[in-house]
Amino acid sequence: SGLQNRWLQVQVLSPLPNTAAPLPYCMDYGKKIIYLMTSVVSGLVKIGKTGTSNYPERMRVLETNGYYNVVGLKRYFAIELDDYDDKENLLREIFSKHQVGTSKLFALDQDLIRQLLLSFDGKLIYPEKIDKDEVFDKLTAVRR
Repeated sequence: SGLQNRWLQVQVLSPLPNTAAPLPYCMDYGKKIIYLMTSVVSGLVKIGKTGTSNYPERMRVLETNGYYNVVGLKRYFAIELDDYDDKENLLREIFSKHQVGTSKLFALDQDLIRQLLLSFDGKLIYPEKIDKDEVFDKLTAVRR
């Protein structure tokens, strides 16, 4: 089962002794976005994860500044998932032999990764207006 929002009690300390008051603090552990970016180097892609609210800024930073001296990154695919850590770890394990050093860059066919991500149950973030099942079926037919 997916992780739920967790409520933590945080003590807010006051400058006055013995006046600490509990404050509810919500952290969303359940969902994040796994994204796929292409680069100017054919066959070199970046796979990463980020918080849902941080996604637009993360894309802006990577598209502007690059990653590991690789420039020209362009967003290609993004999906919001439950249990994102498990799924990102699975991707890394499956594609470990294609990983560039310790970075999150991989020498892989971008459509193969997109096809795998489409098979996960999640909310499509980028591109916004595609039919997941239709695109998955097209990619599967091409790979046969």
